[in-house]
Amino acid sequence: MVAGEMRSQRVLTAIITGLGIDGRLPIVSFYITLFREEAPIQLTYNEGGDFTDASLQLIQEAQTKDFYFFSDIKVKNIDGSIRILDNMLFEIR
Repeated sequence: MVAGEMRSQRVLTAIITGLGIDGRLPIVSFYITLFREEAPIQLTYNEGGDFTDASLQLIQEAQTKDFYFFSDIKVKNIDGSIRILDNMLFEIR
């Protein structure tokens, strides 16, 4: 992903397909970690799918060679239970 594309993001969306389910599940919470060469690791916690101010600020800092790690992504299933999705890693080009 190029830096400008990452900086334009405002929301995390969980689209589930297969197993008879095709739709969006509401995001409950997740973490964003920014890894940058020779810099301290930065971490934000986000409740809901819309990025908080802290998460937006972290996303706005996107530079070439950065890595953004989205982890502990919790969504609410159709039955109301909480499900944790696989982590996602984005390298900024």
